[in-house]
Amino acid sequence: MNRITRYICSSVYDNYSLREKIIDIIEDDYRIIADSYGIEIGEVIKHCYNAKRRDNRYYYLIFIILLLMLIGILFSLEVLIPLGLLLILFFSIVHSYQFEKNILRKYFLNNSHSSHISTPSSSKIATLINKKNNQISQNLVYYSFFSPFVGAGIELEGWSFAIDIDKGKEGSMMPPETFHEHELYTAVANEIKSLKFQNLQILDKLYINGSSIRNNRKLLPNIMGHPLNKITSSEINVFKGIYNKNARYYQLFQISDWEDELVLNIFLRFFKNEKNLFIELNYYLLTPTEKSYTKVDRISEKLFSRDYFKILFKSLFKVFVDSIRSILLIFNKIDELQYRVFHSGRDKKAYELRKQVKTNPEFNYGAEMSIRELISSKLYYQLFQKLDKEMYHKIIEKRILNTINDFLEKKNIELKEFKERQTNILNHGVIVTGGNLNTQNLAIGKKAKNITSTFQFKKLKTQTNN
Repeated sequence: MNRITRYICSSVYDNYSLREKIIDIIEDDYRIIADSYGIEIGEVIKHCYNAKRRDNRYYYLIFIILLLMLIGILFSLEVLIPLGLLLILFFSIVHSYQFEKNILRKYFLNNSHSSHISTPSSSKIATLINKKNNQISQNLVYYSFFSPFVGAGIELEGWSFAIDIDKGKEGSMMPPETFHEHELYTAVANEIKSLKFQNLQILDKLYINGSSIRNNRKLLPNIMGHPLNKITSSEINVFKGIYNKNARYYQLFQISDWEDELVLNIFLRFFKNEKNLFIELNYYLLTPTEKSYTKVDRISEKLFSRDYFKILFKSLFKVFVDSIRSILLIFNKIDELQYRVFHSGRDKKAYELRKQVKTNPEFNYGAEMSIRELISSKLYYQLFQKLDKEMYHKIIEKRILNTINDFLEKKNIELKEFKERQTNILNHGVIVTGGNLNTQNLAIGKKAKNITSTFQFKKLKTQTNN
């Protein structure tokens, strides 16, 4: 089990909100599952359902105690009330202790290599894992919201510009040579591969609006089914040189570092017509895991006296919260049971979603968020993380621009305009199309004053460990 997966699996046992969000993603049979870099989906599924089963048994027990307390109130058996409270506190302590001792420390410490925990209906879980592995987006990515790059993390700076390609070199009698976009993609890919970054992947991705595929039987064979998650390389190559408002090809350079805590995604796109070449580069970053999910790395192998006190105080707080949650769970189960009785045994959540898919012509089959993004902190925890991101960013950007320059020069294309744009990007950072910047001010030109951006950029902060 890798590091990011270990963080998620250890967190779903005591983070109800995270677990339910992940289960909602898993149990959606219609939307694509966004690729979550560095996460073993099978392990996540196994531990989510094991944690849910464990909590449900605990809440059922708490509800029975609450019923006994209610009987005490109704029949003036006052002794049942304090006894019930003590029992709830006792089982809350046992529940927390078992998590700390028999789950967290036994299976998820950094030096532990075992994640084998008995799971409910193992064959059912195995079937679910296999099914969901086949539903994770590969070279087809369907998106739901504004940004198509779902699962890629926080939007950083990006740039785009167009240059003339119908003008030959100044002083040359030869006209510019024609070329196809895929030639440029190949040249750039070969150049980036030559960097020999061990943690680099170069991927072909086609980003598709999830609400536009309902009548496309190639991508969606059945409107009540799941969209296709992969097409052949030859099929995806068709999109490298065409304009389509609902489907765009991007060449993705993905670099992971810091044990997958940092994943830099660089999206490159070319579009050419007879006179112009449009170049677009977008940067997205998956940031380190939120500290609340990395608790397992900050605990000792053995429980000490301070740990027992923490369990006690945590349990005192949980008595009220868990009592309310147990009541809500039972009411929810009763509601589900009634629904099954009156709807031929159908699961309520699945049936309501199915009804939405069936009746809504604009139902969006795209992913809304990846599991990896759920646990991202949107912070750097060390300066070196920020500097390493900048290093990868600047090296790859420079190599891309140099490759484009060399490629176009061989095609006898006048490059004065391109070189001016290249200088602006590398030295001044003027051509910025949007995103989340690391600085609050943007300076334009050597003598220009810093001006506060009128856009509401979210600053990606740097936090140092004490």
